[in-house]
Amino acid sequence: MKRLIVILVATFFVFDLALAQTEIGVWLGNSNPSSEDVKGFEQKIGRHISSVLIFQGMYPGGVEPILPSTFRNILCHDGYNTHTSLHFTLEPWVNLTSIANGFYDPVFKGLAKKLSSYPGEVRFRFGHEMIQDDDPGTPGWYPWQDRPEEYKRAYLRIYHIFRSSGADNVRFVWSPNHHLADPQVLAKYYPGKEYVDWIGMDGYEWYPGESFDDIFSALYEAVTNHPEIFGDKDIMLAEFAAMEGGDKAVWIQDAFNKIKDEYQKIKAFYWFDEDKERDWRVDSSPESLEAFRKAMKDPYFVGHAEDPSDPCPYEKKKIVEDGNANLKIQVEVPRVNQLQVAISKVNPDNSWSKEEEIDFGQLEFDEENKIFRSRVYFVMDVGIACNSGEWKLVYEATPLVSPNGGDLSDHINVTFCSMEGGNERVIEKVAYSDFHKEFSKEQLEGRWLRIYYGLATGLEDAPGVSPVSLALPAGEYQGSVTVSLVVK
Repeated sequence: MKRLIVILVATFFVFDLALAQTEIGVWLGNSNPSSEDVKGFEQKIGRHISSVLIFQGMYPGGVEPILPSTFRNILCHDGYNTHTSLHFTLEPWVNLTSIANGFYDPVFKGLAKKLSSYPGEVRFRFGHEMIQDDDPGTPGWYPWQDRPEEYKRAYLRIYHIFRSSGADNVRFVWSPNHHLADPQVLAKYYPGKEYVDWIGMDGYEWYPGESFDDIFSALYEAVTNHPEIFGDKDIMLAEFAAMEGGDKAVWIQDAFNKIKDEYQKIKAFYWFDEDKERDWRVDSSPESLEAFRKAMKDPYFVGHAEDPSDPCPYEKKKIVEDGNANLKIQVEVPRVNQLQVAISKVNPDNSWSKEEEIDFGQLEFDEENKIFRSRVYFVMDVGIACNSGEWKLVYEATPLVSPNGGDLSDHINVTFCSMEGGNERVIEKVAYSDFHKEFSKEQLEGRWLRIYYGLATGLEDAPGVSPVSLALPAGEYQGSVTVSLVVK
């Protein structure tokens, strides 16, 4: 009798738990969060975070400045190098064809240099939520929405600039909204597997009863089921949150259970912690906060390492003492009915406050670059109500000088723009030292003049403008601007 010998082969799979974890990220409602903001959120949820999301706008005058304190506050919020990654979302409010054709190449070369200086990973999300309904005739929240070829050309232009600039720490994020999940439509806007490092998904519980699955399952499956289109990419919830008003605590518990058990390609999430269109904050109620804290106790969700012996790569930036770099520009405007002028200070959180004068206040010293920087910039809006006859607007300035002989006139960017409705057209960007300008009726009739004042940064400055360095003498600097309407 033949004997049948059965050989059992046991195969052992080694499962790397680190690959199955999801990073804790957050938007704190502020694109220049303080260390206290970041630490406060960590204390609130009972865990360290792993990544922080910020938003910056891109306008005809360039990209909103990234303040020098932003990097330090995110990276070293606990007093040491936390290795927290930066999620940088750029919102382009400019023509995408202009980007694709190279008009803004200097802007992106400067941005690549800036982001490459971050001592950690940067996740760069350009033009997120680029699909409204795949119909360019339907208004979207971007003026260029639903134009796939323009979008891809602009994306690839930026990608190649960053790669040729050596910004090797920057990872590119392609991030549509959740509501359109047809793989063939998504593919039209996808720049290609080799040009995407992360796939992002945005989604919120806007109305009670919308489950986590209702919001994300279709898009998640469209991406993960079609690697021939999208590749095998890590996925992030680039923005997500639940509203207060339904059963938010239950929603939170369900969402994080689903991420862990059913959506294991999601490797990072960013909770949108702001009371905005809805109250999205984790602590919008005690019950919501308790549910969030309970979910974060699961080691599946990870934050930064805790190593106080790891030194912060940034020295503390010292605010100059005794007002030594205090900059003021007094504004003189004739009190005539035909001329209306308003001055606004744009704060680090992008809020605007009305002012009587332009006062940059004390400047922050950047130890790395040995220059002074400002946390704010100013906007002067000049409206002309004279519609008859011939007229011109005359802008004149006096030097920004200090009693001890210093002159800051070559260190301030001044950008003149023609404004009509919400549309902004740059007329000219000059140094403050270009003291005299005239604008004709033809240039401004039916519009208003907007003037931006910003301290030089070393990037995208007007010709002849340079940052404020230690070479300039200390003291209070003052100058004046006069705006006059001349009727012929």
